[in-house]
Amino acid sequence: MIPAKRLVYAVVSGLVIAIIYAIIPVIGSFTDSIDQDAYRHTILLIWIVAMGGFFVLALADLYLGFKERHIEIFRSLPNNLSIGAWINVKIHVRHEYQKPTTITIFDHYPDQTKTKFLPLNINLSPGKKSTRNYRLKPIKRGDIEFGRIQYRCPSPLKFWLFNRFSGEPASIKVYPDFAGIKKYILLGIDDRTSQLGIKLQQRRGEGLEFHRLRSYRREDSMRQIDWKASSRKRKLISREYQDERDQQIFFLLDCGRRMRSKDETLSHFDHALNAMLLLSYVALNQGDAVGLMSFSGVKNVWLNPLKGSGSINTILNTVYNLHACANDSDYSVAAETFFKRHKKRSLVVLVSNSRDENIDELATVLTLLKKRHLVLFANLREQVLEDIKEIPVTNFEEAISYSATIDFLQKRTECMKKLNHRNIITLDVTARQLPIAIVNAYHKIKRSGQL
Repeated sequence: MIPAKRLVYAVVSGLVIAIIYAIIPVIGSFTDSIDQDAYRHTILLIWIVAMGGFFVLALADLYLGFKERHIEIFRSLPNNLSIGAWINVKIHVRHEYQKPTTITIFDHYPDQTKTKFLPLNINLSPGKKSTRNYRLKPIKRGDIEFGRIQYRCPSPLKFWLFNRFSGEPASIKVYPDFAGIKKYILLGIDDRTSQLGIKLQQRRGEGLEFHRLRSYRREDSMRQIDWKASSRKRKLISREYQDERDQQIFFLLDCGRRMRSKDETLSHFDHALNAMLLLSYVALNQGDAVGLMSFSGVKNVWLNPLKGSGSINTILNTVYNLHACANDSDYSVAAETFFKRHKKRSLVVLVSNSRDENIDELATVLTLLKKRHLVLFANLREQVLEDIKEIPVTNFEEAISYSATIDFLQKRTECMKKLNHRNIITLDVTARQLPIAIVNAYHKIKRSGQL
């Protein structure tokens, strides 16, 4: 409960009257034409009547405010949220006010989120429900907690504002960003995934298994054309072949400290999870099995390879509360654990942020993995390095920064060449480029028959 503007104005008015009462003797000392006693008596009477009336009204209003029925407020939220994605949170208000009233709503949203349009000022009309929205964006994965909804409503005479609470607390899971999967699904319906930058590589020969007939596309070879179907449809029809199924994709998730590097609001670990989810969805829908193991984290997880498009939900629930920590990445322990627990040949996808000082350890580990598995190593680099390369050099400090960046990138390129010389498939990309680059690499591997 706090005083409203109307009560503040009343108190200020009383103070003004009291000041006038106090300065009348000072004014009277400069002139004899003012009857000081009469004026002071009149002002004192006005002050007593006005302040007494305000005091009685304020007490009565306070009593009526406490007796007034509470408002029912509740929020509508999705079952789960996606990190970095804005959503609308709907606030619903039910009331029994008999005259128009304005209330202010302060939702107790989690610290791991950003919001827009709060607090909400809602005008309530008699006999009508009200609904308003505010915007919310999660900035951290995991379980987040919403508190009860706080609202501020006026007393009947508007001398007081009452702080009250309604609704119930809520707990919601924040998953990695699956917007890329949604876009892939929508474009995949019309065979337009190339708009994402995904390129379907040509196979050796004509593939392994006939999948379906579809309309001819410019990149199709002449041997794909089904002439009988084309003559019936009176347009070119191509045969489409599907890649070999029932293979395994296994992700090694690096939870080390370098994966905490950020590009904009998301860490490299978040970007790695987003890319993993997109590739998992693609692989599961092509009949492959997907498994994962995290390493160097505070808590590590293991998920045996799963098949079927519905398995994407299991993967989401396994990794949504994983976070990179301050530990150094221990690739040797990760490889040893993986070898002990997984025997079948798989495409092992390791996403990390590696520097030249640990390239020898990494090369040894990847070579070891390559003896039994096909290895794809994606090395993330910071977007700021690319930005520095594009900034014109205008002074000595900028020249030093530019030279250091170029030197670092050259060493990084040499490290990646060392891995390539060991016949390890590598990607050297920024976090933004990772999802599309890793899916393209998967398609290239599948269609080349390497796995």
